[in-house]
Amino acid sequence: MALRARGTALEDRCQQPTAFPVAASAPVSAYGLPGPLRALIEGFQERRARTTADKSLALRLKDAMTREQVTARGLSFYIEHGAVAVYGNVADGAEREAILGLIARQPGVTRIVDHLRLADA
Repeated sequence: MALRARGTALEDRCQQPTAFPVAASAPVSAYGLPGPLRALIEGFQERRARTTADKSLALRLKDAMTREQVTARGLSFYIEHGAVAVYGNVADGAEREAILGLIARQPGVTRIVDHLRLADA
């Protein structure tokens, strides 16, 4: 049988609202939490960081395609954990190599999955 003292200073502090609002995107320190809860919070933060990295990689690819004036249209990029899968039709092998090289030069790319098809001549 566990005894619990009521009205302790710690219990009173936990019931009082914080003096300042916490942003929803602020990282939460998992230090000192029970193992399962700490693992859950750290896993969430890791997934959010990967998602943010993938989104920034997608924006860099879009900007690079515009900057390099890639003429191929209808290309699709799927990015997960830095792996870039590219789909679409290209006119010839030179255009295919130019697109794959452009992707490879982007920081954060860990793997390229080529699903490009040569257009029928």
